[in-house]
Amino acid sequence: MNPKICPRCNQGILYIFKSKYILKEIILCDECDAMWLKGMKITYGDYDKDFYNYEIFMNQNGVSSPWEEENIFLTPYYENEL
Repeated sequence: MNPKICPRCNQGILYIFKSKYILKEIILCDECDAMWLKGMKITYGDYDKDFYNYEIFMNQNGVSSPWEEENIFLTPYYENEL
């Protein structure tokens, strides 16, 4: 089984992790920083509707240093996960 490739940049691998600041799990590209919340359809379409930029999204939700999260790029997200 292969990890899902980012539909935004078509280069990065998607990873899933649980943020200590956001209730839903986050799916994040290791290349372009596109992110989805678990339960969203993983697609590249309209910004703020179909995907988010990780740093901007976290800043808008009151997180000033989102890259200090632990375990961001440890668990690959696989194609068949929902």
